[in-house]
Amino acid sequence: MLGMNTGSLEAHYALDASSDTILTPDFRILLAGPGEFDFGISADARGNTCVQALPGNTASVIVSELLGDGTYQVKPTQQVIFRSGQLRTADSVVLSGCGCPAPTPPVMRTANPPTPEPQEADPSVELARNVEHAKLAVPSNSGPSTVPVHSLETAAVPPSQPNDIHVQVEAPFVFRAEEHPIQSEPPVRPAPTQEAELLPLGDLRFPEWFQLAVLPPRPVKVHHHGFFGRIRGFFSAVFG
Repeated sequence: MLGMNTGSLEAHYALDASSDTILTPDFRILLAGPGEFDFGISADARGNTCVQALPGNTASVIVSELLGDGTYQVKPTQQVIFRSGQLRTADSVVLSGCGCPAPTPPVMRTANPPTPEPQEADPSVELARNVEHAKLAVPSNSGPSTVPVHSLETAAVPPSQPNDIHVQVEAPFVFRAEEHPIQSEPPVRPAPTQEAELLPLGDLRFPEWFQLAVLPPRPVKVHHHGFFGRIRGFFSAVFG
């Protein structure tokens, strides 16, 4: 299925037991195989739709209204134009072709060849020319000769551009994690045994012992209460 609004197209291909559909704003054009389809189709903004069989066509197409139930069969050698988007206005008089316009031949114009613009001398070429000229002017064994001063002059270095690459180096960078294991705990440092052997020895005096004296327990006074003493204690507990 191919949909088009306005414009022109041409179909040049064969179909077996299949079908294709071309949709315009007003019509549905069915290309039902088998057959060789060579058709030109065009549509404009006013709904005028043109269907034309081109040379080599052997099949017919069926045009149907999108907003109605009318159909029209365009025969293999027929050309029809439907005006204002309606099948009842079918007309076989086509003023121009329905397909794509013929390609316009290229326009040949005569003109003078463009004058080449003067190019600036390349400083590198000028430098190489000066160096070669200086080699030829070096004195030989046959006799003395003079070297022109202007031949030994070097050309000025051209100004550098922001995007110029002066030095570009490619070097591989490899990192292997197994050579540098990650330590979750700080390493245990060995005991300083050798440093301890070098320390000087000395005598330590023990602290003096304290003289402890054990005292006897205090004597406990035993009170003997008589009969009246117990009565006095009873009344003191009741009225106290």
